[in-house]
Amino acid sequence: HTGWNIVKPHIVARFGQSKDLGYRTFLDLLDNLVPATLDVYAILFRGNNFDQYIETVFRLWTVMRRFGRKNYDKVMLAFMSDIQYWIYIQHPIINTLKSQLHIFDEYPVENFHSLVRRNTSGKVTAGEWLRRDAIFIDYNQNDNEFARFFASKRSYPYTKKNLDLMTKRAAIFLLQFFEKIWINQGKAERKIEGARIKKIYYYLPPLTKRLPIGALPMGYSSSHPPSQDQFCDYCNNNFNNYGYVLICGHAYHQECFM
Repeated sequence: HTGWNIVKPHIVARFGQSKDLGYRTFLDLLDNLVPATLDVYAILFRGNNFDQYIETVFRLWTVMRRFGRKNYDKVMLAFMSDIQYWIYIQHPIINTLKSQLHIFDEYPVENFHSLVRRNTSGKVTAGEWLRRDAIFIDYNQNDNEFARFFASKRSYPYTKKNLDLMTKRAAIFLLQFFEKIWINQGKAERKIEGARIKKIYYYLPPLTKRLPIGALPMGYSSSHPPSQDQFCDYCNNNFNNYGYVLICGHAYHQECFM
């Protein structure tokens, strides 16, 4: 993602206020979805950034809705509902969450569960046997020989030189990719396909693989998707192409937006 941060100013300056579907789709991916996914735990949660964490969880919930992930979208929605309810009734847990968010970390539990499953036969499904294995691992976790067997030390495979090289390669790839998008502006196609169940798909040159509607910016999942034929999605003034283009894909003249 560091490679994207290097080339982003040049790409954004070149495309300007273009509403081209290909450009807006990959801008949303690289500038919205990827940072949210990378930052939500490592930076926001562990850094006690409560307000930004809640905002990012909401953004990720919209992604799950777009892609129809029927378990994740419910979990995130339930979490946000709890937060709003606690704020409404002024429950003291809100103050604890704001000041000590990182202590509500499930990683130790998930990590221990993974450790148990990784060192248990796949045929073992009985809860009692898994419980015995967990107790055994927990009891011996401070034994040096035991710990060496179950958690061998691994060195980080990449040096700073390797990371710098990969960053430059990523930046070059993105420049070349967006150059192809620039050449293919206005060539996106919307098709309804499916042998039994008909669904909407989009083809965005230079990609040859079709994309579901959920892969597009959020505005395309609304009842009033962004127009590719005119700038403003509120009025029919085609002579004025100046205003705001939102990350969802919609665009508005300043007076229409206000």
